[in-house]
Amino acid sequence: MKLWILKSRDDLKAGDDPWDLPLGCNIELIVRADSEEQARQVAHENGRDENTAWQVSGVKTKTPWLDSAYTRCDILDQHGEPGVILIAARDG
Repeated sequence: MKLWILKSRDDLKAGDDPWDLPLGCNIELIVRADSEEQARQVAHENGRDENTAWQVSGVKTKTPWLDSAYTRCDILDQHGEPGVILIAARDG
């Protein structure tokens, strides 16, 4: 299995951006999966309001995590810039 990082794309147009909502959205996920297809499916199953944005704002997709027009999905390996990969926090 591989680790995959899925991110909302930076080049989405206003009015067709599932993350441009004042709701609870996941904007990045790290997933363990055998393939990109499986990683996207796991991300989709763990999506939040970004999966229902089409109902609220007219976004053209019901499945942004499955669609490469809305999300990037890359293998997470040892290469890349230094930085935090995941922060898990509890408020309160």
